[in-house]
Amino acid sequence: LLTSAMTSKEKQMTREANIRNEESRILYRFTSRLSDAFDIESVFTVIIDTVYDLFDAGCGCIYAGQLDKNVFLQGVRGEIIHRSAADKQEIKQRFNALREEYIHEDNVYSFGINGKKGLMAVVNICDNADIVNRKSLLHSILENAAMALERIEISTEQLIDHEKLEQ
Repeated sequence: LLTSAMTSKEKQMTREANIRNEESRILYRFTSRLSDAFDIESVFTVIIDTVYDLFDAGCGCIYAGQLDKNVFLQGVRGEIIHRSAADKQEIKQRFNALREEYIHEDNVYSFGINGKKGLMAVVNICDNADIVNRKSLLHSILENAAMALERIEISTEQLIDHEKLEQ
């Protein structure tokens, strides 16, 4: 009985270690790909791919930041689809009034990506994903995505300012 309990515990610890190892590998690949992302669409593609790898769930990203861009990408069975986005102001109002860390409706979890100037994007994840047990990992992804989006916004604003000065 004692040997059986020890063997069970060892197998459980091995499974948990393998899961943590896989999560670390996915997070490393995420941050590496994110550092190469050069625009909002490429950041969203990295997020969608990573969510699919981690949760085996569909994902969509809607841009709600400072730039005058209308970007909504959705991942469906490994394919990225461009959609037309909802009104940015409406999205911002919904998330500014939010008292929880996410909105859960219509079989989708919606998480905000917030930067220094407020809401930058919304990540929608199908609710078949096991978000509860991997919430800290998801928060890491969202925080890293916020930094990447801020970097892109700043560089785009600098480029626009530079072009205005040249005129």
